[in-house]
Amino acid sequence: MLTTAGTIPVTAAGVLSDGPVILAGVIIRNTHATNAGVFRIYDNATTNSGTILFTANLAAGAHIHLPLYITVNALKGLYLAISGSATAEGCVLIA
Repeated sequence: MLTTAGTIPVTAAGVLSDGPVILAGVIIRNTHATNAGVFRIYDNATTNSGTILFTANLAAGAHIHLPLYITVNALKGLYLAISGSATAEGCVLIA
């Protein structure tokens, strides 16, 4: 069974959901003062591998607010990977 609608807070790389969800949007800000980073969300509950559902390259202090008009089924869960020493705050929207 899929998780009900809502938001999942994002404060660091790692597991966002350990079960099936429907990805409906992403609101993330790179909070690092100087370093850019690549933010990737995978359809995976444990690690940064498998199908990439979302990717964004964010400069230091930059943000993305992206509602997905076509929702994406994440059958295994959601995992956020962040390259380099970029840091994050925000949320992932689920439907």
